[in-house]
Amino acid sequence: MVIGNDAPGVDPSRPPATGYHRRVSEEGLLALIVVAVPVLLLYGYAVVDVARRRIGPAKTLGWVLAIVLIPGIGVLAYYAMRPLAPLRDEEDGASGVADAVGTLRTRWESGDLDDAGYLRAKQQLFRV
Repeated sequence: MVIGNDAPGVDPSRPPATGYHRRVSEEGLLALIVVAVPVLLLYGYAVVDVARRRIGPAKTLGWVLAIVLIPGIGVLAYYAMRPLAPLRDEEDGASGVADAVGTLRTRWESGDLDDAGYLRAKQQLFRV
């Protein structure tokens, strides 16, 4: 890529562009993409991860502001301090209750549980 006064379509009598008007080289653009895309993905993942965790609105807002307003350090601090328990554990707990309700329903339909026993067992599962 030719940059400067020798580039096609550039008036040779004009001085070369500097500052904000300077053309970006292909290598510079490639370096920007190689660095910027992964960094933006890390920022995006951190914000989404904070939003998905149930840590309360104040902590969520605090982490999002730290990630967005303190470049680099906010993301690193979040990744270093976030809970190690994966989100999958929370979902497994929900599916465990669903499985238990399904088992209760099967027992109720087969006649192993009467109506009162079925309702009592469901209330214990949901702690109502």
